[in-house]
Amino acid sequence: MPKSRVCFSMILSLTTCVCQAQVFHLEQVADTAAMLVLTTDTMRSEWKIDYPVYRFQQCDIDGDGTREAVVGVVKPTRFDRSIARRVFIFKNFRGWIRPMWMGSSLGHELIDFRCTGGRVRAALRNKKGDCAVGDYAWDKFGLSFVEWIERDITQQRALDLLNDISEKDKE
Repeated sequence: MPKSRVCFSMILSLTTCVCQAQVFHLEQVADTAAMLVLTTDTMRSEWKIDYPVYRFQQCDIDGDGTREAVVGVVKPTRFDRSIARRVFIFKNFRGWIRPMWMGSSLGHELIDFRCTGGRVRAALRNKKGDCAVGDYAWDKFGLSFVEWIERDITQQRALDLLNDISEKDKE
């Protein structure tokens, strides 16, 4: 076989091995527990989430070309003992679910979030009770604040801004 065909054949086989379809989905196990499931062409991986889940989204949060699972849970953390909404991010690592970040806080009380354009857009409430919507981006180990979308707004306005994203994503 000529050398050019061998090289082409090797490149083709490497390309087909790397490009697997992947799908994250959530299966409800109980009122306060869910199973995050990743299925690829050849594998199924599961990660039990022992907390109530209030939001499940997928987006390419770290810019590597594959979508991560972004899961909103209600739980206390080691650094914040109050039961509150948190954001967990999971990735596909060679067909297995692995946590990227199990966030304790975004700086203020988290009301809700949506993924948009590779970022997490969060509705937050400060200690005075004022609400805001801000964007957070992946920064090597966790989410970092990028910019405010709107500040000093009502909770309803903040949720409307998040729901506007959801409607645009459906189109």
